[in-house]
Amino acid sequence: MTMFGNPNQSFNLFSDDRALTCDAVGAIPGSRFVKLVAGGTFQRPKVALCGAGEQAYGVSGWDVADGGSVTVQKLGAWTVKAGTAIVAPQQIQSDATGRAIPLAAGARLGQAHHDAVLDADVAVELKL
Repeated sequence: MTMFGNPNQSFNLFSDDRALTCDAVGAIPGSRFVKLVAGGTFQRPKVALCGAGEQAYGVSGWDVADGGSVTVQKLGAWTVKAGTAIVAPQQIQSDATGRAIPLAAGARLGQAHHDAVLDADVAVELKL
């Protein structure tokens, strides 16, 4: 599939289009879970890459450098990079680099729509 716009852009399966523009703290790859961090404003929250088992704020819309602007998807089904093999309908959490992995002991972030292999895009219905 060809995407237009930004590199490594996340693909929307379905959504009610709730998304926010946020400022990146550190470089953030596209299609990764991100978390809220301190220092944002009412209109521009700050986000960083989600760590292992942490509660996510949403999914990064594309690759962004430190200090750049990124759209964060908060609702719907979005593609997230798989951090290991995933089998639908597994519940999903974040690994240490914001990728989707099967739920073990972390925060439940959603459910996989289909099977995926390591580093493939997996559609995750967000439950944030």
